[in-house]
Amino acid sequence: MEGWIVLIAVIIIIIALRKRKKRRKALAKAEAEAKSQAKQSIEPPNIQNVNAPNPETANPKEVIDFISDCPPDVIKQVYHQLLAKNIKIPGDLDKLFQEKITNLYLFKERYYWKTSIESYQIEKEKLNNYKENYSFELQGVHVPANRKRLENCIIFEKVILKKQPRNKYDSNAIQVIANSGALGHVPADETEIVHKIIDQEHKAFIEKIFLLGDHLRVTIKIYHNNNEPANEPK
Repeated sequence: MEGWIVLIAVIIIIIALRKRKKRRKALAKAEAEAKSQAKQSIEPPNIQNVNAPNPETANPKEVIDFISDCPPDVIKQVYHQLLAKNIKIPGDLDKLFQEKITNLYLFKERYYWKTSIESYQIEKEKLNNYKENYSFELQGVHVPANRKRLENCIIFEKVILKKQPRNKYDSNAIQVIANSGALGHVPADETEIVHKIIDQEHKAFIEKIFLLGDHLRVTIKIYHNNNEPANEPK
């Protein structure tokens, strides 16, 4: 009987020692984290090597990515430096700078579908040189993988229209591809028109993104120089 009492006492002591050891480790970790945070608050970050895009001239998507990906203290210093240099920050981007500084985080995907870089693309891609344009609704956006890739797209992002002669469902299929990957296809009843357009010089962009509840609609706009409007029958 006494042997059992001694054994139980030893087990209780071992458990107590283990708990004490865990508490000490937890306290040491908390103390180390507190010291690290205090050091960061005292020592400002070195932003000399930060390659910040100029919001006055850069692609707005690059600016959004920069604001989202960089720590808030870096963004705060960059923002004040831009103001000190009298660099004009567009209103929408200025709000994003302030939101990141105030809230300490920014979900860039939330802003992609609300932000258009049309003006930037018109100038960069010289779209005024194209006489014609044609729009169609993107098919396949309901596919989870396509929708996921769309989350990384901004309005008026450039896309590629790729013919798929080996497509097992439709040899006339045309795939729409962005930097993030495949987004969907040209509607089957419009592939004949689009084939004629992309056989010549053209540029295509995500024109609009509509999210109505759970229903997503995306339109693609093609700029081209076809003398005969593509949607007119011969």
